[in-house]
Amino acid sequence: MDTYKNVKNNTKCQKIQQDAISKEEKEKLISIKNMYEKFGTLQEVATRMELTKPRVWQMMKRGHRLGLFHYVINRKHKLNQLTKSVSRDNIVNLIKKGYRVSEICSELSLRPPELNTLRDFYKIRLKSNTRLAKRERYLGKYLEFVTRLGHHPSTRELVKSKTGRSLYGNIWMYWGGINNFRKINNIDKPGFRVTEKFKQGRRKSVRGKQLGKMERLERVRDFIKSNGKVSSKDIRAALNLRISTTILYLKELVENRTIKTDGEARSRKYY
Repeated sequence: MDTYKNVKNNTKCQKIQQDAISKEEKEKLISIKNMYEKFGTLQEVATRMELTKPRVWQMMKRGHRLGLFHYVINRKHKLNQLTKSVSRDNIVNLIKKGYRVSEICSELSLRPPELNTLRDFYKIRLKSNTRLAKRERYLGKYLEFVTRLGHHPSTRELVKSKTGRSLYGNIWMYWGGINNFRKINNIDKPGFRVTEKFKQGRRKSVRGKQLGKMERLERVRDFIKSNGKVSSKDIRAALNLRISTTILYLKELVENRTIKTDGEARSRKYY
């Protein structure tokens, strides 16, 4: 009964006090409360209203005391309500999935300041958890790349496409290099892949070298036949050949009995 009387008396006092203040002041107090509900912090309201934070807090308490609105002054009470509705695992799991702050707030029906309060209370390190989330995300993208390609790519295959170059850059950022990435995720380094295009290019290269050698041998033989007895030094200077190449060509021509020799060592002549 006494409690009912106290409540009734408080309501009467609030009504008397409300009648004592102007309509403009009431509207101002209510608008500050609405801004607080929208932005979530006293500091944000103070910045927008060009007031100090303590002054905004006083006005919020005044509106609560006058019965214009309900303002929870006890932070511990508010924190208890938040911790009951949102656990630490809820936040950590969303961070590991790569959710942004706005997406986490939307998923858990929180305001950004409330999320910050819970992060501080639960001692959640955003950077370390975000790094794990990024690693999981880019590992998934790498596996998608492997599925499309049909095998684990070499570094050259990875940087060949725009998607692969982006993935390669993120691997360097979050693993410190492609070798560390393979080592941590137990991926064997791919061996050299011999493609059909490579085989064709190789055959052309070998054929080209053989043709080039035959042409140079022919030039050496023609030079000797047209100039009579000449030394290896004369041949080297005239045809712009290296010493080792000249010796090999002359040896091959002598063995095939295409040319003959006269003399020994440095005085040897070819004809």
